Amino acid sequence: MRQEEDDMLADLRRRLNTFADSSDEQAEESVVQHPSLSLARISWRTWAFVLVAAALIAGAGIRFHDAGESAVVAVYVAVLVACAATDLTSFRVPNAITYPATLFALLAAALMPHGDLRAALIGGATAAGFMIVALIISRGAMGLGDVKLAIFAGLAVGWPLVGDVLLLMALSGGAVAVVLLATGLRGRRDPIPYAPFISAATIAVILWQGTAFARF
Repeated sequence: MRQEEDDMLADLRRRLNTFADSSDEQAEESVVQHPSLSLARISWRTWAFVLVAAALIAGAGIRFHDAGESAVVAVYVAVLVACAATDLTSFRVPNAITYPATLFALLAAALMPHGDLRAALIGGATAAGFMIVALIISRGAMGLGDVKLAIFAGLAVGWPLVGDVLLLMALSGGAVAVVLLATGLRGRRDPIPYAPFISAATIAVILWQGTAFARF
């Protein structure tokens, strides 16, 4: 009889321990899945990029008075900031962003009321030629992702504004590259994130001079 009571108590303890472990697992799972707690796990870099994009999109809304133009420019800014962010954090400019963005820029130049598809195509071709030469000269410091992003930028601003984008990009990117090489932070064959310079130059020209469908 005593043995039966001991067995019953041991079984009850096992059941209680199993229930406690499953409760802990459910609590941990709810912590991971709870939206407010998941937001707290996002890095400060992500928040910084989001805030920068939001500020630039707000500036575009002020600069471009037409709602349709503001919406398209907001997409341009989001694409450029996202590519700059991925290049800075992982030395990648994703095709999943640049390919749809390139098609979007072509459609915007063709379909927007004041769009100039010819200017957009010349801008994209000019950016492609310039970046291919830069890719060869850089010997690995620049990647194909940078070329694709520059083509998108050329399509977005069109000709002749693409010249200003390339000039600003070359000056800023070249200056930083020289500093990185001189200080030894980067070697000649080490990759350098050029997407931030392409993005910054393109956004500056868009907000200052316009796009392939809206000029100031």
